[in-house]
Amino acid sequence: MTVSLQQISLHDLNDLAESRTPAAQQSRAIEGGLPPPPLVAARAVQHLAAGKCGHWCATFYVVRASDHKIVGSCGFKGEPVAGRVGIGYGMAPACRGQGIATAAVKLLVQLAFEQGVRQVMAEILPDNITSAQAAEKLEFKRLGARLDEAGEWVAEWVVERVAQVDKVELHRLQNQ
Repeated sequence: MTVSLQQISLHDLNDLAESRTPAAQQSRAIEGGLPPPPLVAARAVQHLAAGKCGHWCATFYVVRASDHKIVGSCGFKGEPVAGRVGIGYGMAPACRGQGIATAAVKLLVQLAFEQGVRQVMAEILPDNITSAQAAEKLEFKRLGARLDEAGEWVAEWVVERVAQVDKVELHRLQNQ
């Protein structure tokens, strides 16, 4: 599945934070609503208002290449701490299980690694099998579980840049 990431404007984030679908995006939204959830949009707006780095507050629409529909969203949860950044992602219910989350998270991880991040962490609800499968396909490793800010148990998944670089180097050496 081919997707692209389109950064959500501050105007759209404000609309989404208020549970309104941005007028300019209504025709592009996949059936079932326009992600991200209001809580995620509000967090991005708050981070930007507090003067945090825009790159790490970025929230993206996940856009399906075949029809340019917005099928999900993803983004960073804040600035990296000790070389690690958190991400979040969600796809419209009608688009789950099609490889869209895997493709979107791969692009998000690449963005993080290009900015020097060493680890990318995703927190996944234990019963969210499709999100866990996407993480596994991208070589995330499950670390354990913890209570999140909302009081829900989440599994922590991490992928390290070193592992990706070593894998590329090993492949290069094997093909010499």
